[in-house]
Amino acid sequence: EEDTEFREEYEKVLFALNESSKSIKELNDLVNLDERMVAAHRFAPYLVKKLEDCGAIEFKGSWTIRETGRAYLSKHAQVSYALHEEARA
Repeated sequence: EEDTEFREEYEKVLFALNESSKSIKELNDLVNLDERMVAAHRFAPYLVKKLEDCGAIEFKGSWTIRETGRAYLSKHAQVSYALHEEARA
């Protein structure tokens, strides 16, 4: 099932994990900055579960991106994380 409502937030998590592995706390800190996620009562575990279920990320002591997640970013991501952050500033 495709969950497009929070597409940018999924991409933000994937871009962050593409830079380096992260703990759930670090991902929560990233996601909790997003007003839409907070307003919808959606937090990092929600995104992580969906991304793990589709094979984009995995847990290896911390959350890491898999090749499936990297392939998604290179093919489908609308905007790079850096550009996304600049637009929000």
